[in-house]
Amino acid sequence: MKMTSSLIKLGIADSILMIGRWAPGLPPTESIGEQRSLQRVRTLVDGRGLVIRTISFLEWSLRVFFRLRKEQISLVNCHSLASLPLSCCLKWFHGAHLVYEPHELETETHGQHGPRKVLSRWVERRLIGKAERVVLVSESIREWYEETYRLGNTSVVFNCPSYSNPGKSSILRDRFSIAPQSAVFVYQGVLGPSRGLEILVSSFLDLDDRASLIFIGFGPLEAWLKDMASRYPNIHVHPAVSEQELIVLTASADFGISLTEPSCLSHEFALPNKLFQYLMAGNAVLTSLTKEQSEFVARYGVGVSVESFDRSGIQRAVERLLAMDRSRMDEAINMCRREYSWEQQEHTMQVIYSFLPGREAMAFSHSNGHAHA
Repeated sequence: MKMTSSLIKLGIADSILMIGRWAPGLPPTESIGEQRSLQRVRTLVDGRGLVIRTISFLEWSLRVFFRLRKEQISLVNCHSLASLPLSCCLKWFHGAHLVYEPHELETETHGQHGPRKVLSRWVERRLIGKAERVVLVSESIREWYEETYRLGNTSVVFNCPSYSNPGKSSILRDRFSIAPQSAVFVYQGVLGPSRGLEILVSSFLDLDDRASLIFIGFGPLEAWLKDMASRYPNIHVHPAVSEQELIVLTASADFGISLTEPSCLSHEFALPNKLFQYLMAGNAVLTSLTKEQSEFVARYGVGVSVESFDRSGIQRAVERLLAMDRSRMDEAINMCRREYSWEQQEHTMQVIYSFLPGREAMAFSHSNGHAHA
C-alpha cells in the first residue's frame, strides 16, 4: 500500500492495478481510491502439497495473463520470484517496462533446498536481466544480487513506516496490569516457527517481575503462547490490530524484539520492517546477531544484539538493555525516526523510476500470496 501510494504521489503512475490471489472471505475486486484498484484471481485447483500448489499457481498465472492481455500496461512491478515469469510475459506482450522488487533473498530462504532451490536460482538467473531496475530491501542482499548475477542496476528501498510521533503511553501496561518496575518488551508480527518465539518465552521466565513480554499478532503458535501466558504472569498475548493502532500500542512498550533464527542467508541479510516500526514508536530494540540487524544496532546505538541465539544469550542481552543509558538511546532513536521513514524512501524511489520515458504509467503489482504493493 505504501509503494502504490507513492507511485501515484510521485507522478510515476496515473493508475495502478494490483493483482492477488483470492481467498475465502475476501472480495474479488476492491477499489482503493480513484487511482488504485485490487483484483483477486480465483483458481479451480486449490489445496496443499507442493504439486497441487504448483499447478494452482500456474493456473493463476495463466488466468492473470489472459485477464490483462487487453489492458494498456506500460509498467510491470514484480514483487516475488514466483511471479517473475508471468511479469516477464506481460512485459514482452505489452512492450512494458519491468521493475523487480523481491522482499527477501528468495533463493536462499528457510526451507529452500534441493531441486526447488536449483530451479529457483535457474529461473531468477535467466529472467532477472529482463528488469530495468532491481530493488532490494538491504545492502547485504543488494551486494549478493550484484555479485551473483553481475547486476549494475540495483537499488535499496528500506521497508520503513511513514513518519509519525505517537508519543509514549501506558496502554499495554494498564491492559495487562504490569507493575511499574517491570520493563515492557513487545514482539509484533507472525506468531510462527523459525522466529525464536519458544526460546524467547523461556528466556523471560527467569526474569520474573523485572521484564514482561507481550506478543502482538497471530499465527500457528498463538494457542501455545496463550497457554504460556495463562501460566506465567510476565508473558502476555495481544490480538492482532490495524497498522494505525499497532504503532500506538507499540509506543506504550519500552523495548521491541526483532529476533530471527540465523537458519538461512535470507535471514542473515534481512533488515525487517518491524525493526523500523519499533524505532518509529520510540522503542530501543533487541535483535538477532544477524549481519544487517546487528550492524544497524551497533552503528546507531539504538539497542542490543544477542551474543547467542539461546536462552542464556537472550537473558544476557535483556540485562544489558536494562542497564544502558536510556537517554542516550532515545537521542539515537529520534535521529533514526527521521532518517528511516517512508517519506525518505520516496526520494530513492523517484531516482529509481527516472528511467521511465514519461510519467503516464499503469503498474501491475503482485506479491506471492495475496495482493501487495
